Amino acid sequence: MDKIAAILCITVYGMIISLLLAMKLEISKKLKIDDAKTGSLFTVFMLSGAVSIIFVSPLIDFYGHKILVVSGFAIACFSALIISRLQSYRSLLLAHILMSFGAMSLVSAGNTLLPHVLFNGNNAPAATNLGNVFYGIGAALTSFSIGMLFKKFGYSKTVAALAAIFAFPVIFSLLAKYPEVKTGFKFSDSIQVLSHPVVLIAIAANFFASGVENGVGAWINTLMSRAGFSDKSANMFLSVFFICIMVSRLLSVPFVNPGNAKNAIAIMAIVAAITLVLMILIRSKAVVISGVILLGLALGPNVPNIFGYMFSKIDQSIYGTSFGICFAAGVTGASIFPGLVGLFSKRLSLRRSFFIVNIVGAALLFVVSFIIM
Repeated sequence: MDKIAAILCITVYGMIISLLLAMKLEISKKLKIDDAKTGSLFTVFMLSGAVSIIFVSPLIDFYGHKILVVSGFAIACFSALIISRLQSYRSLLLAHILMSFGAMSLVSAGNTLLPHVLFNGNNAPAATNLGNVFYGIGAALTSFSIGMLFKKFGYSKTVAALAAIFAFPVIFSLLAKYPEVKTGFKFSDSIQVLSHPVVLIAIAANFFASGVENGVGAWINTLMSRAGFSDKSANMFLSVFFICIMVSRLLSVPFVNPGNAKNAIAIMAIVAAITLVLMILIRSKAVVISGVILLGLALGPNVPNIFGYMFSKIDQSIYGTSFGICFAAGVTGASIFPGLVGLFSKRLSLRRSFFIVNIVGAALLFVVSFIIM
């Protein structure tokens, strides 16, 4: 039951992200608000999550996983119900902030449970890779089906149905048996986590790994469109990119372990950097398509490997706090890198800024992984 609870945490987190992204068009139509206001909802969700996870994750070290798992599903359900009513922009804004607490509770509890419950607790990198495949499954299933459900049942009924799905795992979360918490953890210990060398290096690595992954994902369809692909094809290959990320995590499971996770991060960072260099040097559609696939495969395992490596080197009593700080660094990188591409595109072309920012990010990830080694 604990395995199911951990996997459901990650799956529902993926569903939440996909729902919030997919419903933007419906919200803008029904509330008659512009793209800037609609887009700001997800920005508020991410920024609230980056802050809230720093306070939410340490609760695992204080009280254990159960409180976050149960409350995470409950908050996600309640927030989705508010969103389904679609009364006003202000209520949506508050619902997104509230949803960030539910989502961060689930991603914290799920990712810190995975190393305990999978592979007999002996292979944290493989556990985080396998567990995060279900993030992709949750996100993909929701994104593929939600448009059809909106058409057939309407916005309110579809989102309300998803709210019910978010509530269903509470049954498993109440019945699951969770790892015992070591008593004696104090809030002052949370500050000391930042002085742990493994946590510090994981923070830096996750900043660049998440940054490059999102820096590529946020702009790759625009880049392909500018390279002569149709909008439909460009968006299709964006889906291919995310599918490759999911596949690469699954393929990593039999091979990665606490001993070689750091090497895997370094190798994949180099592969990503070389792929980006080849894509900027060789201007052909075949190279662009191959590059998108290779980038997805190279970037996919990095974040799970970083968390898995960190969990394999630190005491279990600080899993929650260290995850929260490291995850917040990743969200920061994921916000900054796409922004830098857009910012530099004002002086350079989008193509040049895309490659420069992401090549530098991949190179810096390699430097950090080299320090780990």
